[in-house]
Amino acid sequence: MLAEATIAKLDQNLLIMRIIHVSLALGVLGFAIVSLSLAGGEFEPIVESVDWIMAGFGLMTAIAGFVVPRLIPLPAPRDGLEEVSQAAVIAAGVQTKLIIGWAVFEGGAFANLTRYFTDHIALNLAVAGVLLLLLLLSFPRRSSLLDVVETRLRELREAKQLTVARQ
Repeated sequence: MLAEATIAKLDQNLLIMRIIHVSLALGVLGFAIVSLSLAGGEFEPIVESVDWIMAGFGLMTAIAGFVVPRLIPLPAPRDGLEEVSQAAVIAAGVQTKLIIGWAVFEGGAFANLTRYFTDHIALNLAVAGVLLLLLLLSFPRRSSLLDVVETRLRELREAKQLTVARQ
């Protein structure tokens, strides 16, 4: 169980994560609104190879947005730090992983919105919409952050106990 001071610090980190998340999502949403308004509701049914390439890129970013952050290990705080400091280091690692995933979703969405913006291809608008939805659904939750930090701190304590027991 995490101490109250640790939870308070993690709540500060969570607020920062949420601000970053909303900022990224609003950027995509804003560009989508501009693109739709400039297109005047016009959709082109003709799909060229470049449209399929952009849609494929969007699909790859949808997958990469889940896979790439999981490839990044959480940091291991130095020994001797208080729980609050250790939790802050772990939360920074979680934040980095989340931002990378969000940026991948955002990049795929912007690429497909740019294609829609230039030629009004509905396929690319739909792909951008799916990527925006994935971005929105990955909103950082307090319970998830607390679970990750608590689990990581427990793993570090157990690893330290094993090291001491082996000596």
